[in-house]
Amino acid sequence: METTWRELVQQYAMRAREFSDAVAALGQEVNGTPEGCRGRVDTIRGKLDMCVAAADEIELLLNEKAEAAEA
Repeated sequence: METTWRELVQQYAMRAREFSDAVAALGQEVNGTPEGCRGRVDTIRGKLDMCVAAADEIELLLNEKAEAAEA
């Protein structure tokens, strides 16, 4: 089943929000030690990777649409 434009944009927005929330939570840990924040940083990196993957899917769809329009 093909993912629709709307689904891709919603997925990207959700993942971006999850990433942002995770970064904000890290920022709240001003008294935390670097060692104690390792897990949170790993979680943030995972959320960033998921966000970038969603952006890549959007870019792929946009490129496909542009190529189809040129043909």
